[in-house]
Amino acid sequence: MNIQHSLTAIRSIYIMPVVDDVRKQSAFQGFIYPLMNPMYSESICRTLIYPRDVCEIFMPPAEVLSSRMLGRSNNTYLLSFDSFKEIAGYFDTPFTFITCLEEHLEKVLECTKKFVFNPVLISDTDKTDFNLENINSPYIFDEMIFEKIQFASTQDSPYKEPFLELLKRELRNPQSPDRILNEEGVHHNVTVPLEAVLVSCGYEFIGVKYITPSLDKDNYIAEMLRLSRVMIECYPDEHRSITQSDVILYSPSIYGFLYDTDHSFWSVINRKLSSRKKRNFIKNNLIRNKNYSGIVFEDVESHEEAQAIYQDELIHPIMEMRRLELRYNTIAASFLALTNNCPALRLSNSINFYPKKFKNLETLSNRDDAKGRALFQRAFIEVTELIKSALSAEIINFVNDKTSKIIVCSDVPLEWVSFNSIPLMFSHEISRINTTPGNVFLQNAALATTIELNSEDLNQILIVRSFRENDPIREHLNQALLQLENTHLNIHKIDVSSESELVTALNDYDGHVVIFDCHGGHGGVESNGWLNIGNSQVDLWSLKGQARIPMIVILSACSTSPVSGSHASVANGLLYAGALSVIGTFLPVDSRKSTLFVIRILLQIAYLLNILSEKKFKVTNWRTIISVVMKVSYLYDILDGFETVLNLISSEDRKKIENRVINTIYSISDQWHDCLINEIGDLLGKNRAEVSELLAVNFPIIETMYYQQLGRPENIIINL
Repeated sequence: MNIQHSLTAIRSIYIMPVVDDVRKQSAFQGFIYPLMNPMYSESICRTLIYPRDVCEIFMPPAEVLSSRMLGRSNNTYLLSFDSFKEIAGYFDTPFTFITCLEEHLEKVLECTKKFVFNPVLISDTDKTDFNLENINSPYIFDEMIFEKIQFASTQDSPYKEPFLELLKRELRNPQSPDRILNEEGVHHNVTVPLEAVLVSCGYEFIGVKYITPSLDKDNYIAEMLRLSRVMIECYPDEHRSITQSDVILYSPSIYGFLYDTDHSFWSVINRKLSSRKKRNFIKNNLIRNKNYSGIVFEDVESHEEAQAIYQDELIHPIMEMRRLELRYNTIAASFLALTNNCPALRLSNSINFYPKKFKNLETLSNRDDAKGRALFQRAFIEVTELIKSALSAEIINFVNDKTSKIIVCSDVPLEWVSFNSIPLMFSHEISRINTTPGNVFLQNAALATTIELNSEDLNQILIVRSFRENDPIREHLNQALLQLENTHLNIHKIDVSSESELVTALNDYDGHVVIFDCHGGHGGVESNGWLNIGNSQVDLWSLKGQARIPMIVILSACSTSPVSGSHASVANGLLYAGALSVIGTFLPVDSRKSTLFVIRILLQIAYLLNILSEKKFKVTNWRTIISVVMKVSYLYDILDGFETVLNLISSEDRKKIENRVINTIYSISDQWHDCLINEIGDLLGKNRAEVSELLAVNFPIIETMYYQQLGRPENIIINL
């Protein structure tokens, strides 16, 4: 295993506040409370335009963008001072930027005074190399970076020869006409991530076009898509790195229970507000603001009355807290956009308005009678259509036409929505980060670490099992593992009956993949999720600092990232505790079907990596592997339905279709679903529209859709 980093990469550290109690969080989305000091968000927002690599000071903007698309372009670390101090030596490199507030500066100086390579210090004071308030262009760092290269070239280190060569190049011209985009910027929260990508490359806009605050979403969407097209027009002809995505789709949310306007949280606040207008202001602008959080006063007769409402001693701190939370959502989306050199499109708030419908969906998913299954499918269609109706046709068209790999940042299962003729989780390669709690969202969005594995590194698998002796599903996975006896996988199984045994099992394992085989559950929108370990409901959040969590976690358990649960899910807890990728479940799962899904993942580890190598692929990533698993599993689910439910195809016909479509999937082709539709259509004598209608009516949701890929699986690179 190797952590990828370049000799010329700039490592950028932000010193964050110390957290005495992680439970002290902002009220609506769950960012650690000290971040509500606006200077922290200001320090990050001002420095999103940092250069990402020292080579960039010798490149025009187009070349910077091109180089970033060939590899990682973000080495950002959000660290408390104590965390920074523990690993400070890792940052003693020629090109380290440290951004901190003045209150942390003395400790940072003391910690770095023995560094061989002095870091570039940026703070809200003139005592450092750069004052935050003076940072308005990436070009202002060029001369200092050049001096750092000169110094590094004099040292007896691996840096010397490459840097001597680099110094032969000419510095970029900050006045070059190549930097000018014939477009206006917007400088609105919804466009900041897009602008950060372009400006950090050295591009400049010709002016600023302001969006008038409004409850209407059209202007916001139009500007995001305009700047997205500007970015795409700047793209080079080369393909982007396999670790990068084509778009970030994000929708900031609040805790699920807070969308209920009758919840006791709001009742307490409403009793303290002196008028209906003030209560409606909170409801319309915070709880049920449908679009892009623009503040609008309704039924207000004067500017003075509006000002009085906003400055109310209760309303003002509430709205300021939410404003800061939204700022951190923008920062998180910006980190992701910068890492992936792609657009970040914010979706309207209204996609988050349906917690009660998701609760009903989960309840119906537990029914196994014909009427219950029909009601479940109907409820699924209803809620996904509601989500789709909250999206704009323009964004849907952009995603269909311009993208194939997506990072979804949302608490809503956007993967279930069909942007075209098939759910997004099958039409695109997707990973997701939940937006609550905010601190985990920000942590995962800023995650800079890219891990490089060889294919054989995945051969060691740990299965942690916890069932009672008489549990009827206890042996399901164990029996299915017989299919893998002749593979090169080394599967170690261990039974645990307590949290301490679980911690020991994890700490004794030094591999990269763990499977949890047990029962799971959750306590609703206001309680945590758990895994049943022995006789206890174990909260996985408690494992942080106690147990070594492998980078890849597969959860063969119910509702580990539930559509009707809270932010404190099992999957989020594992990401918080150190996992890079978690396969979680939206809904309760059938044990035998869950076993099949896990076996399919293990089969892909056993065989797909070799197949890709034979097809001349040199490298892949974990997100791609799980995307293949999802598509293959979808194929099996659909063909099961056509064979055993609709009785339209024979077992022999099914095998032929499987072989042809799987070969297309294994070629990592976007055409696999067209292949499936055509194969079924040819067999049944039906056209594409008729086959698509059969799928939509009979199989709107299938078992594979109960699973999701959380975290940053694209950061796990696998050499073939």
